[in-house]
Amino acid sequence: MHMHIWNALPATFAAPHLLSSFSYHICQDSMGLLIFTIVTAVSLAKIHAKDDISPAKILGKHSSTVGDEVVFICSTFGFNKDNTPVHVYLCKNGVGIQRKYQSERTDITFIINSVKREDSGNYTCVFSKAECKPSNVTGKGDNSVTLQVSAGFLPGDIALTETSVKGGSDVELTCTVSDTRSTDLNPDRSYTYLCKDGAAVQIKLWDRRIHGAIFTLKRVTAEDSGNYSCILFVSKLLSSKVMELHGNNAVELQIHGAAKGAVTEAVVGVVSVLLISSVMLGLWRWRQLLKQAICKNGDERHSISSDVPPHQPPQNFGAPATPVYDSDVWDDVSGYSRIDEWREQRREANQRDLIGDDGTYNTII
Repeated sequence: MHMHIWNALPATFAAPHLLSSFSYHICQDSMGLLIFTIVTAVSLAKIHAKDDISPAKILGKHSSTVGDEVVFICSTFGFNKDNTPVHVYLCKNGVGIQRKYQSERTDITFIINSVKREDSGNYTCVFSKAECKPSNVTGKGDNSVTLQVSAGFLPGDIALTETSVKGGSDVELTCTVSDTRSTDLNPDRSYTYLCKDGAAVQIKLWDRRIHGAIFTLKRVTAEDSGNYSCILFVSKLLSSKVMELHGNNAVELQIHGAAKGAVTEAVVGVVSVLLISSVMLGLWRWRQLLKQAICKNGDERHSISSDVPPHQPPQNFGAPATPVYDSDVWDDVSGYSRIDEWREQRREANQRDLIGDDGTYNTII
């Protein structure tokens, strides 16, 4: 019974009108009834999804070059009668490739980054109220845009005089494109790219004299080792940095002795740092010594000036000093070694004049 049911499933998907006859054979079996329900739901969902797809208008450019960014605009204006939120799909050759949700009455923008030659085709826009997987959406839009993606560049031939060079040397690579007759070459807007392992590393204007360009790698290191090729972009600069570029041929560049050169540069750098540090330290030490010498000279001048007694009378330099004194006083003090002793003796003499030999005070007349 179940084999009979499964054998009948393809016919049911292909012709939904057979569901009535198919139900007659399975109504007596509970498992068959379950299968019948599932088949019916799936078939009706597919029919509904197909009927729910509505056309929309598409706007976009018809030509592009490899690596460009292509923008398509889908509009449901005039097609979404209910003005309800819908799901908008960008289709290529009648099959959905991208989906976006439109919650407001605004146009939907779809972007294809870094287009390839394979992106050439016929593009349309459709929409649906129910969300569907883009690859399951098929439909015809209100109009279509045929996109043609061209290469936009010509592969070049690269030449290298030496494939193995010493680190620190300069390396010249020559790129030429022999046949440019099939392209609309503008010398002022055509650029030659030097590529390493498929990625652009240098760019130069096309030189019509040599039908190419000469690239120079300055002071190569081990990081410059790799496979080099070249590309001529006919009318503009490279618009994408993620695309891989390869010319007609490739040359392998090997750098030897680069590690030794790197060590030498490192040693020179360390020595330079040490020399600069030594000079700075010497200048700092010299400044400290100079400050100490200045402070020491200042202290000596201060001690010399403090030894001179204050209020010393000025001296007549160049002539013998003439003392000025009272002869009577000087004669009295000449026998004493100190002024203090002389003053003490005078005080005692005054007291003897006031007090007599018998202890009585004398009258002063």
